[in-house]
Amino acid sequence: MREIKFRAWNPMGRVMTGGLHINTLLLTCDLQDEVYKTIIWLQYTGLKDRNGKEIYEGDVVDILLRFSDCESFEMAVIEFKSGAFWFDAKRVGYVDCNWHHYNESDREVIGNIYSNPELLKDIKV
Repeated sequence: MREIKFRAWNPMGRVMTGGLHINTLLLTCDLQDEVYKTIIWLQYTGLKDRNGKEIYEGDVVDILLRFSDCESFEMAVIEFKSGAFWFDAKRVGYVDCNWHHYNESDREVIGNIYSNPELLKDIKV
């Protein structure tokens, strides 16, 4: 079973708080606070990259995609969609994060869509 953890992007302070269990995050937040109302919650996928870094929703990863005739590294955004985590890569679209052909050495976190929005221009059509 994967560990359920979240990190939070505070758009007002442009700060990412990460790797906390939901009860810890809730205890540190005043639910009436205006900052709390703007926080974007990002869930841990249960996956790590080649450097042991945890991968969350909104992360931009460099991933080795394998096809029948070739392999190539692609930048992709991690998204939660239809009850699962997906790599969204420009060239191939959505690929299931838990697809059995991938292991930690095939991926590396290079940023996230909040702290590094410039990375999106290389991924989205």
